[in-house]
Amino acid sequence: MHDRGFMLLWSWIMTVAVIGLLSMTQVAQAFTVTRIANIYLDPGGSRPEGFTHFRNELVFSAAELMTGTELWSYDGHQVRQLADIRPGALGSGPLLFTVLGDELVFIAFDDTTGQELWSYDGHQVRQLADINPAGSSTPINPTVFRHELVFSADDGMTGRELWRLE
Repeated sequence: MHDRGFMLLWSWIMTVAVIGLLSMTQVAQAFTVTRIANIYLDPGGSRPEGFTHFRNELVFSAAELMTGTELWSYDGHQVRQLADIRPGALGSGPLLFTVLGDELVFIAFDDTTGQELWSYDGHQVRQLADINPAGSSTPINPTVFRHELVFSADDGMTGRELWRLE
């Protein structure tokens, strides 16, 4: 349901409940809560987070036994892992998802370049830049400003500074 439609329905249900036509039990029964997927069969769960709407998918990070924390998506029907950026159980730990035009930009770690900028275009995942060739640039605070991604990163020579991705 469209967000506005949901809010109108919820507002109507709560109004009816407040004036006494519905009990709070009936209000609670108006919605059904179900688990979409059980990605990691562990008591700690898969810890999905960073939910970002992108190209008719919900993209997020989640942990799984064999790949660690990696990039996942939900299209309304199925949950699937989009990439295994850092092969093995440690995972790449994707985070700070930001939509920039036709790409979803995020931060992830691999054993070759460390923590750097990556993107997903709806089909493939790729690294965008290796800002610090000697280690991790650890980009933070990615923000879209005038059709560019502005963020802070450390190139290993000048310290943490302001950067942009055009």
